[in-house]
Amino acid sequence: TECPGGKVVLAMDETRADSIWNLGDANFPGGYPQDGTAPEGDEVLRFFDVLWSGLPKIPYPFGAAKDNVSDLFKIDFGSDGGCKVCYELTILCDGGKTNLIDTETQTCITLEKTPSGIVKGVDGCGNVVFAVWLDQDSGKIVSAQYRAIDHGDGEGAPGAHDEVKFLGDDILGVTATAFDKDGDKD
Repeated sequence: TECPGGKVVLAMDETRADSIWNLGDANFPGGYPQDGTAPEGDEVLRFFDVLWSGLPKIPYPFGAAKDNVSDLFKIDFGSDGGCKVCYELTILCDGGKTNLIDTETQTCITLEKTPSGIVKGVDGCGNVVFAVWLDQDSGKIVSAQYRAIDHGDGEGAPGAHDEVKFLGDDILGVTATAFDKDGDKD
């Protein structure tokens, strides 16, 4: 198994489809260029992905995204031939601490991995802000956002709710384990 590099971007927009706050989306006429590439209403577009994943359904997410991590890896089973590949989310940062802040509580968001393999971003009060689920067999990855993330103050009134905020590098990763027909793994 070899990881030639790269990353998957799971972009979400915090504006709900039923919200009157359709402010600054670059995907709509007149939108601000600093807004991200995710369309508003992404929670509706990804509803079934969240429903069929292991992610929490309640509270209802107001942002969601999906992709597949299998293209991040180059796998050569060798002469024994391949059997299967398993994917797993890996928290890379010390103590799970991220560069993100929950808007309401103004506390740092940390990552916690559940026994089922879901990684939750939890604020200092224990509220789930976002969660990421990875199908171990197919590499399909789905994320959902449940609470607002503080985006800083990069724009004037009414605030920076539509600014882009990224989870930093080397915080959350994916491990692929390849098994050949003899049961060897790498």
